[in-house]
Amino acid sequence: MGRIAVALIVSSWVIPISILVNRIVPEPYMDEIFHIPQAQQYCKGNFASWDPMITTPPGLYYLSLAHVASLFPGMFFVRGVSLFSELCSTAILRSVNGVLAILCSVIVYEIITLLRPNIDERKATIFAVVLALYPLHWFFTFLYYTDVASLTTVLAMYLACLKKKYHLSALLGAYAVFIRQTNIVWMLFVACTGVMDITLTHQRESVKVDNLNTTGNKTGHSVPNNHIIVGSNMRRRKPNSAVDNSKSSMTSALTYSTSHPSGFLDEIKAICLTSWNMKSKLLFSFSPFFIVLVAFVAFVRWNGSVVLGAKEAHAVSPHFAQLMYFSLVSSLALAPLHFSLDQAVHLFWSFWKKRPLGFCQWIVALTAGFLSVHSYRKARPKIWVLAYFLATAAVLVPAPLIEFRYYTIPFYFLMLHSHTVDIQSLVLIGLGYVARRKASEMANVNPNLRLRGLFLWWRKWGKKDWAIAAVGFSIIVFILTYLSRPLPLPLDPAATTSTTDNLVGLTLLHNARDRGALCLDGSLPGYHFRKGFGSGSNSWILHIEGGGWCNTIGSCLQRKSTALGSSSYMDHEVPFSGILSHQSSQNPDFFNWNKVKIRYCDGASFAGHSQYEFKNGTKLLFRGHLIWEALMDELLSIGLSNAKQALLSGCSAGGLATLIHCDDFRELLPKDATVKCLADAGFFLDEKDVLGNNTMGSFYRDVTQLQGVVKSLRKNCITRMDPYKCLFPQEIIKETRTPIFLVNPAYDFWQIQHILVPDASDPQGYWKRCRMNLRYCNPSQMEILQGFRSSMLKALSDFQQKKEGGLFINSCFIHCQTWMAETWHSSTSPRMNDKTIAESVGDWYFNRNIVKQIDCPYPCNPTCYNMDFT
Repeated sequence: MGRIAVALIVSSWVIPISILVNRIVPEPYMDEIFHIPQAQQYCKGNFASWDPMITTPPGLYYLSLAHVASLFPGMFFVRGVSLFSELCSTAILRSVNGVLAILCSVIVYEIITLLRPNIDERKATIFAVVLALYPLHWFFTFLYYTDVASLTTVLAMYLACLKKKYHLSALLGAYAVFIRQTNIVWMLFVACTGVMDITLTHQRESVKVDNLNTTGNKTGHSVPNNHIIVGSNMRRRKPNSAVDNSKSSMTSALTYSTSHPSGFLDEIKAICLTSWNMKSKLLFSFSPFFIVLVAFVAFVRWNGSVVLGAKEAHAVSPHFAQLMYFSLVSSLALAPLHFSLDQAVHLFWSFWKKRPLGFCQWIVALTAGFLSVHSYRKARPKIWVLAYFLATAAVLVPAPLIEFRYYTIPFYFLMLHSHTVDIQSLVLIGLGYVARRKASEMANVNPNLRLRGLFLWWRKWGKKDWAIAAVGFSIIVFILTYLSRPLPLPLDPAATTSTTDNLVGLTLLHNARDRGALCLDGSLPGYHFRKGFGSGSNSWILHIEGGGWCNTIGSCLQRKSTALGSSSYMDHEVPFSGILSHQSSQNPDFFNWNKVKIRYCDGASFAGHSQYEFKNGTKLLFRGHLIWEALMDELLSIGLSNAKQALLSGCSAGGLATLIHCDDFRELLPKDATVKCLADAGFFLDEKDVLGNNTMGSFYRDVTQLQGVVKSLRKNCITRMDPYKCLFPQEIIKETRTPIFLVNPAYDFWQIQHILVPDASDPQGYWKRCRMNLRYCNPSQMEILQGFRSSMLKALSDFQQKKEGGLFINSCFIHCQTWMAETWHSSTSPRMNDKTIAESVGDWYFNRNIVKQIDCPYPCNPTCYNMDFT
């Protein structure tokens, strides 16, 4: 499956339905009576002719000329057509939009794979096909209107921008405006997102919190966190990003990043400052957009209006209720994303059992909707909106007429940037689109006079802005009222897939201040806790967040202004997925356990000590070990002390913390409890880089010395070797008594990019593409990578002999794999011996089987979830 499959699937209905439409409606229909004759005049070479009733520029007509020109040679030989104008029939002109609709679906596929590189081909294909079925887009695919051409060029412009081809994007934007004037708004929106993308990327690179940057004088290193962000420009890329904590997204290029900025105003300030510092680059990249804007303004001034013809009938008239209509239409169209069938059943029963309360809620929602619409007419839009809202408002509010086809472009952007969609939701959305079209067809042809009377009454009543907007607002409020709280579930919470119900609030350790257990900046540390249920009430999973380390005063100062150094920047709610999921389908063995996500804010894997803090005015606190102790005390007080089963886990730097504290964790719990540890992508190798430099060793030495980590390391180890070496997992696990399970990719992209081939070791860019995607590695590079894998297996050789230990070493190009459903346990998860990571960990934890899984060399495993950063 892929772009070819998308094109074939969409063609399978575009071609036959186009033929059917042209047989049933051979003559121009609705506004085609203006567009088709005008296009036919162009086909005759009469470019001076113009119908004064046409409001849009002739962009569609020129596309039609190109389409007809491509058909002319074949038609000349097959049908003997001698005149170019003879081909400009209604059917041929309509076929322009059929071709564009197929192209549009392929562009959607390309965009979604860029925004979510983690998405598999099948899901991306279904996504593109479902969007092609969107009723408003589908309807105009078979008519000669500007809608399909407008959408296609806007999305092509956006795709070029995502690929950082800004000049091409501006050129496509200019043509989009040449098709429909309002696309100037979407061109500016795309340009803004492009600027945001460049500036935010520049900030991430300059902050160094997420990049292990080795320099000759070792001025400082920072290691990226394990959080994944997904999206474009502003989008957060994650499947379920821990930093974004909602995945925006994986950009997947899944790019590992720092954390959220402190707020929207701070982000605007940061973007403005960075833009000023990069003004030359931005001016070069985005000057074509500015040229198009200036040309458009000049045209409007010369023309006296945005529209070309029928200016009196299309005068600008503020219509703020358009936003409410769009909200209603979009909410209904996206309902399956946020409102599952199980929730609908629970909502019905809850409403039925509490009929008086439910009735009151409807009354309140209707009243709120009525008042909000009337106040909204008088008030200006709030300035909390993002660029998308501003663009949508700029397109819809000036339009006095309610034409749902104007919602198509903003809806596509909304859909493309919605949360990760599963196949079930996509299928439901597609079925909903088909059902709506069928209902529309029945409504148009139904001869029943009473039914026609009902539709006429609805249309008359619907002309009242307050009525439609109030009802729309009330439906949204009513749904959100139920989605904002856990639904009453009689059996297993796994029965619901509510995104809102999946969010878990942040708890700060208020008693930590008295004992000095504070983050780098002096703020309180925190955690997220979801209570277990049923048979899992006395079982616990603790998962330690990753996020690298800071090894210099400078890198720690930068880190303290992020969620990896301060709770002030942490999300107040995060989703629990993967190993923390409460859904049995995602987490078969641990779904009903008590779950804790420990936030990471000290920069040394909870191993730093306050005695090593600098008293030189930097105000940096190295209290990782104290934070660990305070966290354990609080968790013990809320039920961990009664645990019968417990699993301490962590990802990346959190995986290293898991190994450091594994035996301490075991000592805190009852002796008869089953206690084990799981380190995900935490087995960092003590290996030299491709230039022979000990990059990681130097980095760990700096961390150990700066934050006093040596006090948290094994005494037997630090007496035998340089203390920093004892921070490497291969030394830690030698003396750990508690059973450990190691999940690690043999081609861990973080280790390849920061241990084997750090930036400083590749000044000529020889490894640039290979370290971003293993498919681009040449044979000599692959030989080095296979040697790196061999080093990992050698470091694990003694551990493999431990009876109680577990291993899942696959041959994937990824980093952490336990925290998201896609890699932990799903139909597309990596497998060895037909077992997912979740199944393998369950077999090991419950002693169902000995698990020592080591994959064959890359690229032998077709189930791998491989990253692509190119």
